[in-house]
Amino acid sequence: MSDMPRIGEEGFIGTTAKAAKIEETLSIMSEKNPKEKVLTEEERYVKGLEEAGLTVAQARVIMEAMFVNGYYEEEIYLGAGTYVTLRSRQYFDTIRSNRKLEADRVEYVASINNVVNSYNTAASLVKYANRDFSVPKPHGDVDPQVIEDSFTKRLEFLERLPAQVAIKLMQKTFEFDKKLMAVFSDGAPQDF
Repeated sequence: MSDMPRIGEEGFIGTTAKAAKIEETLSIMSEKNPKEKVLTEEERYVKGLEEAGLTVAQARVIMEAMFVNGYYEEEIYLGAGTYVTLRSRQYFDTIRSNRKLEADRVEYVASINNVVNSYNTAASLVKYANRDFSVPKPHGDVDPQVIEDSFTKRLEFLERLPAQVAIKLMQKTFEFDKKLMAVFSDGAPQDF
């Protein structure tokens, strides 16, 4: 026979008792984790900016640069006294990385991430320490081959960096992208 208590015996927890115990547990949990206030779209936007280390005023400067110049550039500290300048990418940079993935039939997540991260970083790289790269402006009649040649030089530069430095640069590019996404997320000012 089983050591489990039977219905009516001491130690048996019936359905009603179980429900009461569950309600008690949920009550305790809700007291420990009070429901968060539902934020408005604008409040969520400001919170997202804060998480990205930005104020609304800084976001407006970035947004204006993107609309007026077609891009935004920022100097970022990489480490060991080294600064890099990153630029927001154009849509054709996204198309380029997609074509690379399709052409190479990349299947593994790690390989996909590597291609996307390295292509994004090379496309964003304007300056590394004292080395300026020739990055065509997005406006005007620029020969597409000039754009691709410039990208190829930056990608080759990235691929020749020590692996740890290249990975650090890719991380900085990812953080830069997160900042730009926060600027243009739902709730952004619409008064431009």
